Amino acid sequence: MVKKDTDELYEGDTQCYRWEVTHGPCGTPVLLTEVSTITATLRDEESGNIVNSRNAQNVKNANNGTYANGYFDFALQALDTTFQVAANDQETHVLEVKLTQTDAQVRTLHLEIVCLRRPAAAGS
Repeated sequence: MVKKDTDELYEGDTQCYRWEVTHGPCGTPVLLTEVSTITATLRDEESGNIVNSRNAQNVKNANNGTYANGYFDFALQALDTTFQVAANDQETHVLEVKLTQTDAQVRTLHLEIVCLRRPAAAGS
């Protein structure tokens, strides 16, 4: 299963995301005891470079990830939305979260974060 979402944030912004993980559509929640691993990889779409050292990083109740009662919460940090190329006005960072269950089923959450340059303050 692959779930895809898109969001827009200003460079340096933080945001929390929540995904529901169930057995089948509208099924019962996948319990923490049924989850082997949860990893997150964050890349700059254009260059493919890893952002903020998030390369298959453990996020199973660690590193800004929390899993409980069939919900995975992830807190995006300011460094996750920092531009990789200073001259850019916009970048897309792609977050891929892989949740592997104890039965070896893999679920993938895919989030495209469009990072925008914050407008200059009036009079700047």
